[in-house]
Amino acid sequence: MLESFDEFGDDITLQILTVFPGFVLQQIFNSVVVRQIVPCGVDKMELHWTYLGFEGDTPEQTKIRLKQANLVGPAGFISMEDGCVGNFVQRGIKGASQEFAVLEMGGDSVGHLPVALRRPPFGVSGRPIVK
Repeated sequence: MLESFDEFGDDITLQILTVFPGFVLQQIFNSVVVRQIVPCGVDKMELHWTYLGFEGDTPEQTKIRLKQANLVGPAGFISMEDGCVGNFVQRGIKGASQEFAVLEMGGDSVGHLPVALRRPPFGVSGRPIVK
């Protein structure tokens, strides 16, 4: 069985926080990772993974973090990196460069939100989309 240790006392074992579209903080058990998408041109990008350890970690904690880090990511034992999905999206957008793409998170209704938070959906160009 995979070993872990209680680091923060909150019983949370999985947390992925997208800070910006190209910057993600990830914690899976004790493996803490920073993922960065680095554009390299209109049809290329690189996905950088930085695994974090801490100066105060014991050798056993470092070993546990490294073992957990091997489970996910670009060469993960149990899950492929979802960065390959970014490549699929990038190729699809290139093939439909005259079209608009819309990403709606949580559906298309905002009736339950306060008036100040209601905004029209925007296309890639930043122009409002007329339905």
